[in-house]
Parts: sequence; C-alpha cells; structure tokens
Amino acid sequence: MDIPFAEYVPLSGQIPSLNNLNFGQGNFTPGSEYTVFEWKDTKFSNLICYESSIPKIVRKFIQQGAEMMTIQTNDGWLGNSAGPYQHYDVARIRAIENRIPIVRSANTGISGLILANGISIHEQILGEMAVFKVTVPLGDPGSFYSRYGDVFAMICFVIFLLLGPILCLRKRF
Repeated sequence: MDIPFAEYVPLSGQIPSLNNLNFGQGNFTPGSEYTVFEWKDTKFSNLICYESSIPKIVRKFIQQGAEMMTIQTNDGWLGNSAGPYQHYDVARIRAIENRIPIVRSANTGISGLILANGISIHEQILGEMAVFKVTVPLGDPGSFYSRYGDVFAMICFVIFLLLGPILCLRKRF
C-alpha cells in the first residue's frame, strides 16, 4: 500500500490532469501479491514502512503461511519527534494482535526484535547506528484476529444496532 501524496497522487488514474501536480512525490504502483519467503525452514514476509500500520496486510501474510514478519522503514522524515516511537509501537501492536514475532529495521528510527507478546528483546535507540544478531523464537503464528479479522468488532456493532434502539425506547415508556 502506498502513502497518498508521498508515493502517489490519489485519483490520478480517474483525473489525468492530477498527474501534472508535483509535490515531490513518487509515482509508485502498489503490489497485488502477498509473498511469503522461505529461508532455512523459516517462512517470513516483509512489510515496507507504512504497511505496518495496516492490519489487513499482516493478516494476509499470516494466512499465506508467514511465521514471522520483517519491517524495513525510513523513519528519517519523522525526525526527533514522537513519530518514530509511535511507528515502532504500531509494529508491537501488529505482533500482539497476530501473535507473531517481528524484526524491525529502521534507517534512523528504532530497530529491534518484537516477540509475539509485544515485548521488545532488542530495541535500538533512535538515531544510533548498530548491527545486531538475534535468534527469533518462532511459535504457532496467528490468533483469532489473524483468522477472522474484524468479525468480533462487527458482531459487537450489530448487537449495538439491535439493542441500542430497544434500550432507548424501553427507558422512554
């Protein structure tokens, strides 16, 4: 998935004159496949930068057989702000919600190994160069969320839609 106005101009396919706008953005086309790589009997997939913010992408990789994830990211444009920390925490959320270990490598941001329970085993400090070698503990990847996505939230929403009016009307009469 590409970042609007950074990696592509939205609606430029439908409105060709938008292609003349130049915000310094790239003109990338998002991929359509969810590739799982295999190296030394370990199946993994890779997220690039912003893709770690999108739960659906990680779920698709796990459904395709990934046992762990790697993330390469450019956090340089976030500077010394809360952004790199938030971006790292998003990766921790992906690890927890999918019960999968994640190895994250950032050019200027925070790199590290995040276990399937969200605990960081190795976390490199913002802006500090380093090379580290870690053993990634693999388990049984996936969770209820990995398999069924937002079905629990949808069920709660439907219950709210059904019970909400009933409870409101019951209080009135």
